[in-house]
Amino acid sequence: MSQLGAGVQGNNLTLWSSRLFTSWFIAVTSLVVYDGGSFTQKSFAQERGLVIGIITAITWVAITVVVSRWHLRPVQVTGWGLVPAPDHILLFVSALVLAFTGICYYPDFNFALGLLAALAVVGIYLYGYYHPRPEIPVVPSTPRASLQEEAISPRQLGLMLLLGSLMVLFIGGITVLRYLSYSAPNFDFGIFANMFHNMRESGLPLVSSERDRLMSHFQVHLSPIYYLILPIYALFPSPVTLQLAQGIILASGLIPLLFLCRRYKLSPATADFLMVIYAFYPAITTGSMYDLHENCFLTPLILWLCWAYEKKSGRLLALMALLICAVKEDAPIYILFFALYLALNRKDYKNALLLAGGGTLYFAAALFYLTSFGEGVMSYRYSNVIYGSAGLLGVLKTGLLNPLLLLKEAFEPAKVEFAIKMLLPLGCLPLFSRRISSFILLLPMVLVNMIPDYQYQHSLDFQYIYGVAGFLIFLTVTNLADIPAFSPKPVVAVVSIITCLTFVALAGRRVSYVQYYLLTRESQQVISTALAIIPPEAAVTADTFFVAHLAQRREVYEYPSQNSTAYIVLDLRGLIEVDREAKIAAVTELGYRELYYAPRLIVVFINN
Repeated sequence: MSQLGAGVQGNNLTLWSSRLFTSWFIAVTSLVVYDGGSFTQKSFAQERGLVIGIITAITWVAITVVVSRWHLRPVQVTGWGLVPAPDHILLFVSALVLAFTGICYYPDFNFALGLLAALAVVGIYLYGYYHPRPEIPVVPSTPRASLQEEAISPRQLGLMLLLGSLMVLFIGGITVLRYLSYSAPNFDFGIFANMFHNMRESGLPLVSSERDRLMSHFQVHLSPIYYLILPIYALFPSPVTLQLAQGIILASGLIPLLFLCRRYKLSPATADFLMVIYAFYPAITTGSMYDLHENCFLTPLILWLCWAYEKKSGRLLALMALLICAVKEDAPIYILFFALYLALNRKDYKNALLLAGGGTLYFAAALFYLTSFGEGVMSYRYSNVIYGSAGLLGVLKTGLLNPLLLLKEAFEPAKVEFAIKMLLPLGCLPLFSRRISSFILLLPMVLVNMIPDYQYQHSLDFQYIYGVAGFLIFLTVTNLADIPAFSPKPVVAVVSIITCLTFVALAGRRVSYVQYYLLTRESQQVISTALAIIPPEAAVTADTFFVAHLAQRREVYEYPSQNSTAYIVLDLRGLIEVDREAKIAAVTELGYRELYYAPRLIVVFINN
């Protein structure tokens, strides 16, 4: 039996942080073993933070003293190979105990998948600690290199334009048809159509149909990124412009993707396949099907952020980080995880600290603004893991005191299905990394999409997936560049086929909007004639699917509304006769009279 050198142990910071994590793990395990039957409740361990802290501190001191006093190190044992250090043995044993205790108290298959995933992470970490891989080559860079280095061939430019056009045609085309066929509701397209009209008129993001009063949209969501669309909308002031703009924004992600491929020295054929994967990735194409949202900026901006870092362009990196923060009040979360990735994966502590500091300050300022001057922070979406009135910090508290609850919530059946739909179209390539620290870029998917019980956040049909999609595409590129045994070209070719198949399966049904638009042309003309009666300056209240068509005025409200307006427009489509009559009678009782009536389609009232 021979002792290994201290080299395998790494530096003191790594040792202490690893030992602290082990101590915390043992403390949590002890509490679950003692009283684990209620860990599925939000209240579990919430009042025992001090106990967990004390156990963690005592365990850390005990491990440090024992290991230092007896100079315990990993050893080679004949017939067994390398035996880890005692603190790492304790980590793995406590992880096993925690997993088996949790599954005994809550015997659920999806929860078991979550426990296995957590055990796999611990196992991979320990294996990588004692069997370090060769360092991944750093992407060569020159701080002030010109874009000439990423120059693309005319063939690749043509392919990029073709794929981008197809994306705009599908995303923009389908969403435009939703609008033209009166299928785009007030939430969320009507509110943005009204907001952009007011932005064009006054420069302010005023909207009346969001909270049933004229107010700034930034009191609900802080999204100054919308001002980047305003110049185009000012030239072409139509809701159609907004739908097409979203398709163009998403398609623009092909540019930084191609630059990343060149940066990682992937072959032209591999880059071509990756562009195909991006263009048909269901998370990008289907997430836009409920009309324009600011989140569509996240995918291209995150790819630009990654490219800016690889270029070692500090100014561009800062600009991309600022633009990402401007997308929404919670967008700095992606900056924080990228900073953590830079610290642990690239050992770039300077940029990590700058990004983390800037992201944290912006995040805190945005939350303060919404809390003090706006409608507050939408922490209710995490109500399934927040105990009491702790707000968003309650998620962190639960993670520290009761991580099994987060695991249970993240691996519910619908959320496991969501994760599969996100990863399978990419051939699960984001998971095939030689460094466990790469998995940090998967954590936003867990935090933003899988832990909350807000159903839309773990659905491919909504906009909450765009930030995660950017990181998954980036991981696909980096992992392909790191395939050591064979060319990545066959791999990415097969994955592109998988992407296209899943695109047809998940996004193909959206083509039904084309058929619906063609079948309802006559009724659309009748509705358009009715809406044209209303003067453009008049305040109006309308049913949800008519709001976007009446939004190019200062005030438009969704029916029913507490506001008294000059006109009320009711949507009679899809209602049985009894409901139609009751709906019309309710408006008549308010003192309105019929101005235009189309049976089973629309009725326009004017205030007497």
